[in-house]
Amino acid sequence: MPSTRSELVTAAVHYLYALSQNLTPAEEISGAVESEAAAELEEVLHEQGRTRAEVLNVFALIAATRAELTAGSAVPFSKDAYDAARARAVRGLEFAGQAGHQIWPPTSQTVRKRLGTNFWNDALSSLGFPTSGGGRRRGAFHYSPEAFRSAVSDFLTDAHAAGGAESFSRYEAWAKDERAAGRARPSGASVRNHFGSWNDAKAAAEQV
Repeated sequence: MPSTRSELVTAAVHYLYALSQNLTPAEEISGAVESEAAAELEEVLHEQGRTRAEVLNVFALIAATRAELTAGSAVPFSKDAYDAARARAVRGLEFAGQAGHQIWPPTSQTVRKRLGTNFWNDALSSLGFPTSGGGRRRGAFHYSPEAFRSAVSDFLTDAHAAGGAESFSRYEAWAKDERAAGRARPSGASVRNHFGSWNDAKAAAEQV
C-alpha cells in the first residue's frame, strides 16, 4: 500500500501533529509535500472518500506543521498524541480498523519502523521535532549548519559524478546508504526542514 512510503509517512506525522495542536491551516500549500509524493497522497485520499476540500485541508495542515518546524516553534509530539489524532482522522473511513487494509495516515508502529529504526523519538527527531526524555531514543544526532550544507554538497558531487538525478528522493536513498556505511548524514526531512525546501538546500550547498 502506498501509505507506507517514507514521504507519505512523513506527511502523516505533519498532518496529525497539526490536528493534535489545532494548528490553523496554512494559506500557502505549494511544496507542503514533495511533488513526487503529492500526487500519490492526493490519490490515496480520494480513494478513501475524501472530498476535494478535505484533501486541500490536509495539505494546508501539513504545510502549517512544516512552517512550525522551520520556525523552531514545534513542541514534542508523543506516540500517544499521534495515536489519538489518528483515531480522529480515520474515524468513519472505509476499512478503518479492519485487518488486511492499510489506510493513510498509517499507524504509529509504521512511523517507528519507516522513520526511526523502531524508536519513536528517533523517528520524530529525524523530522526535526524536539523530543522529550521519556521515550526510547537511540543514536540521535544533532547536526550543525555546516554539516547540513556538507551533506547536500557531497550528495550533489556524487550525483554529478554518477550522472544521476539530484532529487529529494535520491538524496534520501544516498543518505541512507551513507549512514549504513557509518557516515552520519541528516535525513531528507531534516535537511528540508533546516533549509525550508529541497531547492533551497541545493542552492545553499552549491555555495560551500
